[in-house]
Amino acid sequence: MQVDITDREANFFFHDPDALMVKDVMTTDVFTLYEEDYFVTINKLMKWKNIRHIPIIDNNGILVGLITNRDILKLSAIHHNKLDSVAVEAIMQKSVAVIAPEASLQNAAQIMFKKKFGCLPVVTSSGKLVGIITEADFVKFFLEWEVEKKQLRSN
Repeated sequence: MQVDITDREANFFFHDPDALMVKDVMTTDVFTLYEEDYFVTINKLMKWKNIRHIPIIDNNGILVGLITNRDILKLSAIHHNKLDSVAVEAIMQKSVAVIAPEASLQNAAQIMFKKKFGCLPVVTSSGKLVGIITEADFVKFFLEWEVEKKQLRSN
């Protein structure tokens, strides 16, 4: 069985992890909301899609905020589920750490580990959201990489 790997994956396999970029691992099919959406929508989307981070964008796709599962838990505990009609804009994190698609995967991992972030929205130089990298993306990548490595060794 032949396994196709990209040049970047090959570099990683042969001990050059700096060759891997955020865009090689990030999720590009991102579920987003708008500032005008309501809290009730956040809960429904997180449960429906089993996600813990929702980037908030404007009508041009520019990242303007972030809502995390941790934010929801804190707010729910304080306000006792009386938030359904509150706008996302009122509760979202407005100051959000981001990363570029061309940044090294190692850089993303260091930021997430040191700052204890569960995700980093991935944006272009103009602020347009193009993806998100999460802890789950790292786990998925390394699991797939282990499978590919075993397949390569068995050939």
